[in-house]
Amino acid sequence: MAPPGHWVISDLEADGDRTIVRDCGFSEPVPGSPGESLWVFCDTIVHDAGRAHVATVPGSSAARGPRHPGRVPTDLRELPTPAAASSSTGGAPQIFLPQPTGVRRSDGAPCRPDGGAIGDAYPASWTTGMARIPGTARLLITYIDVCVEGRWDFVVSRMGVVEYLPSGHALRNATTLFEAGAPGDEIPE
Repeated sequence: MAPPGHWVISDLEADGDRTIVRDCGFSEPVPGSPGESLWVFCDTIVHDAGRAHVATVPGSSAARGPRHPGRVPTDLRELPTPAAASSSTGGAPQIFLPQPTGVRRSDGAPCRPDGGAIGDAYPASWTTGMARIPGTARLLITYIDVCVEGRWDFVVSRMGVVEYLPSGHALRNATTLFEAGAPGDEIPE
């Protein structure tokens, strides 16, 4: 743990061979695991020691680690995709919320229709918040499904919520709250 002003660091970065750059970050105490927090991030990019691109996790990734209010974690453990059988990723970030289907570009065309590499357009589910569901051992995660068309250009196609069960590392009951009316439209602000 480090004082505020320090980067949030996972075990993958501890030896200095990798650096992780992440968009947004939300943390919440893990129900049933005193002293631990779940961290959920948006787009995650991994670089090697020379700052060369190693991997990109489009959408969201997640990690768990010690919870010390007022301190920054420096030893998070990256979590695998919830559908994965293993509880360890070997340190590499993986997609947490599933990539959305059916999202569209601003011109109405399918997002990433050719299945090509990230760089043009890609679908992503970005976390927008997280809280414990009162009286349960579950967390409620809010998210938006987007088509990322460029560095700062994206189309927000829908907003939803999903439950996360830390004890089983599972997502369930995904519910869309708002959805764009026509292909390429965005949900109202």
